[in-house]
Amino acid sequence: GGDSWQVLNDRIENPYGYHLNKIVSDQQNRLYLLGEYGLMSRSTDLGETWEILETPYDGSFFGGVVDQKGTLWVFGLRGNIFSSSDYGENFQGHFANTNYNLNSGTVLDDGRIVLVGHSGVIVVIEPETDTITTYTHESSVSIMGVRQLQGNELILVGRAGLQRFTIPTDVTGMKG
Repeated sequence: GGDSWQVLNDRIENPYGYHLNKIVSDQQNRLYLLGEYGLMSRSTDLGETWEILETPYDGSFFGGVVDQKGTLWVFGLRGNIFSSSDYGENFQGHFANTNYNLNSGTVLDDGRIVLVGHSGVIVVIEPETDTITTYTHESSVSIMGVRQLQGNELILVGRAGLQRFTIPTDVTGMKG
């Protein structure tokens, strides 16, 4: 119940003490630990043991999501986005036409992925076509979380509190 805590740092290979930013789980209960300087580890036993994964990026990962097909999407510093359809063994880079940090993401009911970040950036990915459209929220403030309300409506949380955003049905964003 939180009355006592146990430090588990010895289970994770992190000799330089990089920041650990996010844990993501997939449909098979694999865990992915994302962090600074491209640090990524995977656990297949619910965190008892961890193995370091090779990533194609030396920057920080701030978040990740697993889509409906089981593809792992990780993102972070300077708008970098990568996906892996083989549980973190190999990665493909994706261009989002932004240099702003991406902080959080969600998978929509229709399978699209929405990532949000600094300066109000909102990135919508259609995995089937690898189409990426980038929008900017009118507030232009950092967004730290996103959830789907219904359809194309999103609720955003960040520096300006709670805000809404509707993904346009016409193509008005910047194509990545």
